[in-house]
Amino acid sequence: MNFDSTSSIGNHMRINDAAKALGVSHQSVRNLIFRGDLSPAFRVGSLILIPKTSIETYLQRAVIQPSAQAQAA
Repeated sequence: MNFDSTSSIGNHMRINDAAKALGVSHQSVRNLIFRGDLSPAFRVGSLILIPKTSIETYLQRAVIQPSAQAQAA
């Protein structure tokens, strides 16, 4: 995925930008960080930054791994 069109700081994205890239709310991104699905995220002052590689890795896992319901069927 190409993140060039999103606002970023170096190789990192802010929560709102990550939310746009993932198509979810900013609270969902915070939840993913809290669960460890988007790590290592870190705080710089009031900003929480997420490495773009973490977002790419999350998207790959989300696409590749079938849901638990599909496995049970």
